[in-house]
Amino acid sequence: MNKPLKYGLFLFAAVAGIELVIFVIFELLTKNLGFFSLLKFTIFVLAILLSSFFVVFIVLNTVPYFRKFLIKERSLTRFQNLSHPLLLKLSLEAPGTYHHSLTVANLSYNAAKAIGADTILARIGGYYHDIGKLKDPLLFIENQDTAENGIIFENLPDIKNRAKQIIDHVHYGLLLGQEHSLPEEIAGFIAEHHGTTTTLYFVNAAQKINPKINTDIFTYPGPKPLSRETAIVMLADAIEATLRLVKNIDSDKIAQIVDEAINNRLNERQLDLAGLTQKDVEKIRDSFIKTLGTVHHQRINYRKN
Repeated sequence: MNKPLKYGLFLFAAVAGIELVIFVIFELLTKNLGFFSLLKFTIFVLAILLSSFFVVFIVLNTVPYFRKFLIKERSLTRFQNLSHPLLLKLSLEAPGTYHHSLTVANLSYNAAKAIGADTILARIGGYYHDIGKLKDPLLFIENQDTAENGIIFENLPDIKNRAKQIIDHVHYGLLLGQEHSLPEEIAGFIAEHHGTTTTLYFVNAAQKINPKINTDIFTYPGPKPLSRETAIVMLADAIEATLRLVKNIDSDKIAQIVDEAINNRLNERQLDLAGLTQKDVEKIRDSFIKTLGTVHHQRINYRKN
């Protein structure tokens, strides 16, 4: 006899026994002399069997999901700790990426809260989405003393090679996630935060040399965001990366950057699989603007009327 069946029969017998005992006690306390009526007893037994069956059916079909939920929550709580080895390594070897990730996590948490999405998952996804940059932190502008955006590439092989190195941070992040046993829910943020977008800087550089070049080699492998939470992190990542390069920030500039990032992803159809409604997108936009207004309060130049 397999374990689920054995457990089900045991549970069935336990529930039926408890119901019988309760009924007998009730009958004795109320001194109902009609207890031994054959018809009443038969109806009662059938009721016990039927109710016990439904109790067992419900328990056996909900326990696996409840157990999975508890395991997921316990696991996610563990990865929420900033003392996790991956996050400590990120803070030491790629401090720019680490602070970028903290900001993305904060933006994502508030946006997820605004639409009723999983706030904890969104925040954790923000923490881990860029861990792949640990392979070569100095490739990425946030970890450089001087911006590399001013570098002019002289030939296509150099452009393609550098673009591949940038794109590969997704693949390396997934490998790191496997090594550190990141749950699938978190790994999804690593794979999906760029979706199937292209590295526009390198596309533009390549097209100056060859206008007809195939842009597939400059495209992230995806997939596109498959949940509201990964979509939020995608948007937060793009917005924070752009704002980081802006020197004079004001409230209008924040709104402009947020709108451009969201519209670009919508036009590229990157959010099609995420399950976001138009109302969700509007709430996410408002949340981003509100959070960024608070974060950059000291840098904002408010205009005088």
